[in-house]
Amino acid sequence: MASLLGMPSRWDVSVEANIWWNPTFPFASGGLRILHMRHFAQSQNTFVNYGGSYQLKIDCLDDLRALSTLDETHWMATSAPVHQLRVDAAFLAHMDSDGNDRIISTDLRQTAAWLFEVLSDTAGVSSRAERLSLETINAEDASGKDLLRTAERVLENLGKKGETSIGLDNVRDQSSIMAKGDGNGDGVIPPGSVDDDDVDQLITDVMDTIGGIQDVSGCDGVDAAHLDAFIDAAQSFLDWKKKVFTDGAGDFDRLHPIGEKTAEAYDLYMELAPKIDEWFELSRLAALNATLDREVPVPAFSPDLYTDGEARRSYMKDAPISKPLDGVRLDFGVALNPYYADVLRLFQEKVYIPMVRDAEDHGFMDADVWRNIKLMFMPYGDWRESKSGEQVERLGAERLEAYVSGELPARLRTLFAADVEAGEELKALKDVEKLILCQHCFLDLCNNFISFADMYTPTRNAMFEAGRVVIDGRAFNFNMRVKDVAKHAKIAERSGIYLMYSEVTGLPGDPSFYLVTPVTSRHLGTIAVEKRGVLFDLEGKQWDVRVVKVVENPISLTEAVKAPFVRLSKMISSAAQKFTASTEKQLEGSLSSTSKNLQKGVGSSMKPGAKPVAKAPAKKTAAPVASGGGAKDLLLSGSMAIGILGSSMTLVLKMLSEIEPMAALSGLCVGLVVILVPVVIIAAFRLYSRNLSGILEASGWAINSRMRLTARLARLLSPEPVHPKSFAQAQKDLLSGFSDSMSGSESDEW
Repeated sequence: MASLLGMPSRWDVSVEANIWWNPTFPFASGGLRILHMRHFAQSQNTFVNYGGSYQLKIDCLDDLRALSTLDETHWMATSAPVHQLRVDAAFLAHMDSDGNDRIISTDLRQTAAWLFEVLSDTAGVSSRAERLSLETINAEDASGKDLLRTAERVLENLGKKGETSIGLDNVRDQSSIMAKGDGNGDGVIPPGSVDDDDVDQLITDVMDTIGGIQDVSGCDGVDAAHLDAFIDAAQSFLDWKKKVFTDGAGDFDRLHPIGEKTAEAYDLYMELAPKIDEWFELSRLAALNATLDREVPVPAFSPDLYTDGEARRSYMKDAPISKPLDGVRLDFGVALNPYYADVLRLFQEKVYIPMVRDAEDHGFMDADVWRNIKLMFMPYGDWRESKSGEQVERLGAERLEAYVSGELPARLRTLFAADVEAGEELKALKDVEKLILCQHCFLDLCNNFISFADMYTPTRNAMFEAGRVVIDGRAFNFNMRVKDVAKHAKIAERSGIYLMYSEVTGLPGDPSFYLVTPVTSRHLGTIAVEKRGVLFDLEGKQWDVRVVKVVENPISLTEAVKAPFVRLSKMISSAAQKFTASTEKQLEGSLSSTSKNLQKGVGSSMKPGAKPVAKAPAKKTAAPVASGGGAKDLLLSGSMAIGILGSSMTLVLKMLSEIEPMAALSGLCVGLVVILVPVVIIAAFRLYSRNLSGILEASGWAINSRMRLTARLARLLSPEPVHPKSFAQAQKDLLSGFSDSMSGSESDEW
């Protein structure tokens, strides 16, 4: 028995065979045969016979415990293209571990082994549950522990802490999962996401001064790098501030020549220093010109300055603050440039007078006084230039000191660490999604890969089916998508099945695609290229179907028996059509020639004053061959043909009258048997050899076993439409009544 099933010799098994007859099973010819194989470890595997091929029965995940030892030769398929499977795209992506758009047997082996490791209870997989119970995760396994921790973190971030199950809607709600800033793993804490008000204020101050960064949920916050930059800036600013007092109060006085008002005075000084330096330079130049008896050049003045405001302001800004004087003494009250007049008076009030208190007249400032003012501001200027941490200065030294020396930064760093730790927990988020999808879809994939149970079950659809096609008054339950019709048809023709290829289109914007439909039972009907129908896909959506190609093969025994006679009928019909067309052509030619001759003769005799034309003596030539073109010849030929046919019919009837009826019937039967027996034998063999696996192989599947198309399966795939029992059928043809009524009314009128 082990050799019958092809069991690997490495299996240490004892086999108990139980074979029984089940005539009610609709698929396999002769009923269902089930073989039980008991493993020495008390695990049980069942192989079911579908159409002559043994397939592993998979009802629960425990049926796959021996999958690691079941050689691929006993699988229905060893690889399949991803695009052929109608299931969640994310699930297929998880199963396609190497990303080559194909699922192979190794992918299923690894997934099954992984499920047994991370699950302590596989009931959810067997029931195809859509939600994963956290209690079924194996916390003793390292991977299972990570999955459990991730699932709990997801529920906590979603505000569902304490729930005992998780679904796809939870793990795919990325924005909500990541919206909790202290639990999404990016190390960024947004303001308002923590309960500590002091820490929240620190986050706000860091963002207002140093700036922030966007976290994975799209919110702005701060991370450890921004906090470090903030603390460094605060420390630098505080250190710079303390330099004023490093040498005692005297150092402060040296740096601040006019006390607390030094900062404002220094700003005015820095604003005017370049223009005042320029004025003294120009004044010395004027004094030199006066000494050398030279004229001072006058700048050019454009009339456009009266109409162009921007040019006018630029001209005044570039001009000296006052007219250069050869006396080299700046007068604050006379001949000032209007552009600088106000700021010069402020300079006089807030800088010159406070810093030069002993001056005799504060209305003038000479070069020596200006030089002393610059020297007095130099220490303060050097200190200002060494200033650092300006970004945080506006927060004030007191708050910055509290941040630098306090515990708030440490508390915020604790939140950063907790967020990163949460990120470690969320790293297994994809694995949680995979586990939920495997719980819901993995057994179905196995029943469309290791075994094809779904394909043989009337109440289910295989993952590679596209839906139900209705065309020519019939329904076809098995339909598959194909990418290249010509390529697929070339390979699939060896299946021995009549194949119908269709183009499927939907609403505007829906992508079109192609289907292959095996026509497996009943009759061909009027199915042909350009025939139209509809597709109802697995989601219930309706599509338009147009036949674009057919691959001819036997459909049923009746169709196969009729085929020779249909071909003979077509041959006779074609010959008759050719003979009729040739005869019609000859008749049309003869009639046309006769008509022209008659018209020519009548026309010449009807001319007024026409004289008979003397005919030239005929030359002795050989008699012309009859062309059959004249009406007379045609009539003669027709009469002869009718005579011959009549004689033939008389001869046939005479011969038939001499034959005994039984002898004639026997001869006819013998002739039919001679013709039909080979036809029936060949047709039966071809029908028996039909193989559905050829269609799958043409679509890119690697199929191990023949999927013979049994008679019952053929009827399931192309069933005969039946009226519902709730509908009654009126046998009488209503049109006959209408015809009688119309005939009676017409006779009355006549």
